[in-house]
Amino acid sequence: MNRHTQAGTAQSEVMSDDFVDGYAVVGPASACVDRLQEIAELGIDKVVVIGVSPGSDRDDARVADEAMASGVLAAR
Repeated sequence: MNRHTQAGTAQSEVMSDDFVDGYAVVGPASACVDRLQEIAELGIDKVVVIGVSPGSDRDDARVADEAMASGVLAAR
């Protein structure tokens, strides 16, 4: 379990969509903003943001970083 956050590994491939949805905030920026607002309404005032997984495509990583900055963090 020392590579479970790296894209394309057997460990990352076995996580179901339901598992990911239950333990992470993922998806388009608008969906992430909505989910983070739901979490805040529960009284949770701190979350940990983990960026793109090691081994991810660099272009995909750039797009994800831009979406986080302009779509999620800007909505704050």
